[in-house]
Amino acid sequence: MSSDNSSGDEKMHTKVDIREELRPISGAPGLAYHDSSAADPNVSLAICFRTLSFQVSEHQHPGKPQDDVVNFFEQLTYHNVSVEKLCGMFGTTADRGLDNVVVARNLQRDGKNTIAKKKPKYLLKVISYLFTGFCSILWVAVIIFFICWRPLGNPKPQANNLALAILIIFVILCQAVFSA
Repeated sequence: MSSDNSSGDEKMHTKVDIREELRPISGAPGLAYHDSSAADPNVSLAICFRTLSFQVSEHQHPGKPQDDVVNFFEQLTYHNVSVEKLCGMFGTTADRGLDNVVVARNLQRDGKNTIAKKKPKYLLKVISYLFTGFCSILWVAVIIFFICWRPLGNPKPQANNLALAILIIFVILCQAVFSA
């Protein structure tokens, strides 16, 4: 029994000590207390910083597919070669440019020097604008207005609910057409 009492006394004693260390702050509104033990100038706190690396250097990940591209551009020496030698490498002259034979061969091998244009997909854009984002919430409102118009208002259906549903459908269609 004495061991239980002594542990209970120790618990009670620590509560008393904590209360004695906290002193009320004069003039502070409500229950504001000041911890007198925290103001000890001899106590030093160890400050720890933790960093995260979001972009890791490429040197830490060898064997990336980009290494081949980097090696290719590192081995280019066009800027160190004389103009005559460079023209010989590409089959041209500095005065006249490419010969017609070389032009025809390059055109046949590589095709025209143009950027391929993507075909605009207006139908997919309009459909995505109709059913994504805020329009999905508007479609829920349209369904609720239709339900309130016919099934729930069956003895005397109110034309206001039908008018609001049609108006919101019109707003959705205009937004989709003008956004695409």
